[in-house]
Amino acid sequence: MPESHDPRLNAVKHGCCARSPVLPGEDESLWREVEQDWFTEYSPQTATSRALVAEAALAFWAKARCRRHLEQVEFSLSQKNAMDWTNEDHQRYSRFLRYKTAADRSFSRAFKDLEYLRKARMSEAEALRRTEERLEQLQLDLARDQAKLELAHAKQKLDEQKHADSQRNKNLDRALKAKQWGLIGPDDLSSLDQRQRELRRNTNDEETPPPAQPRGQ
Repeated sequence: MPESHDPRLNAVKHGCCARSPVLPGEDESLWREVEQDWFTEYSPQTATSRALVAEAALAFWAKARCRRHLEQVEFSLSQKNAMDWTNEDHQRYSRFLRYKTAADRSFSRAFKDLEYLRKARMSEAEALRRTEERLEQLQLDLARDQAKLELAHAKQKLDEQKHADSQRNKNLDRALKAKQWGLIGPDDLSSLDQRQRELRRNTNDEETPPPAQPRGQ
């Protein structure tokens, strides 16, 4: 029974046009290591980015293979005088040079696509970082403005209390002087002092919120 043929190995004679990443005689563990290095370098998170990384890794591997074969051809032809090259030698050299040039172009395209994707991801990360910094700054500005409002409100309350205390002291001073001059009697002074205490108590009651009512009442 004939063995099954893998169409990916149609160009297994030299492998420069093969579609399989690992050819007979090549080290599969080395290929896996190279591929993993690419995935580690770019850390793809989506199906598209993973496909681009895999394509770039394969193009890099194929480029190295074509360069290796071209170097072998060059070494073989270097044993001859250039004037003694046959048409077959010229064709062989030209063919492998084309393979290497095509592999270089394929790798260049794959690498540019991958770098474009990485730069786009970096731009998105930078935009997100700037947005987070702006949001944090806005929160700080809001907290600072709130503190200013609370401070202004407290200052206003203090000024009102100072004004009320000053007015009360003036009234008491006038009452004491009036008593000394005999314009009002002790009962009138006591009544005035009582009214001042009531006024202070009412002011405090207005500033104190009423107690919370129990539920159900």
